[in-house]
Amino acid sequence: MNRVVEIADHWQAAIAGILGFAAAILAVVTTLRAERRKSAAEDRTFRHALGAEVRQFGLLAYEALIRLQRHNITIQTIEDVARFPSPVIYASNGHRIGSLGDHDAQQVVYFYGQIDILVSAVARMRRDFPRGAPVGRAEIEALSDALFDACKAAVGLFPPLSVGMAENPNDAIFREAVEVYKAERQRLREQ
Repeated sequence: MNRVVEIADHWQAAIAGILGFAAAILAVVTTLRAERRKSAAEDRTFRHALGAEVRQFGLLAYEALIRLQRHNITIQTIEDVARFPSPVIYASNGHRIGSLGDHDAQQVVYFYGQIDILVSAVARMRRDFPRGAPVGRAEIEALSDALFDACKAAVGLFPPLSVGMAENPNDAIFREAVEVYKAERQRLREQ
């Protein structure tokens, strides 16, 4: 009888050890799943926020592009047109840009690079052009090229940065406006 109690006691300890080990594994697996869900939710939130910022900057770039087509553009006009807010989402989430994938990450960096080129060019022009003097057509074309490249990059970023929807209706309107501008620009350059 002693022997039966002793065997039952050893088996009970073995079963308790196995159950404890299984519970630890289950806790780790559950924690990893929760972290993956949390990470996926953060990625969606990041894409959504970055998409909103790209749309805002893209629209500002397009509006600036249209305003630069006027005559007698001065440095003050360019300063007013090329006023962009600080890219808060992009600047504070540089470590997450790579999560977009190689192509999309490169497009995001290119997009913000075009905006930075424009802002830097305006800063240089501010010191090179006297106040009130008209800015030359070559300089306007260079600024327009940077703005147009930013608009095209923004259009390319709309699909990967559209979270939870197939297409934002405003994206289609913006894409159409950029295509119309592209066709008009091509027509004018061929004349």
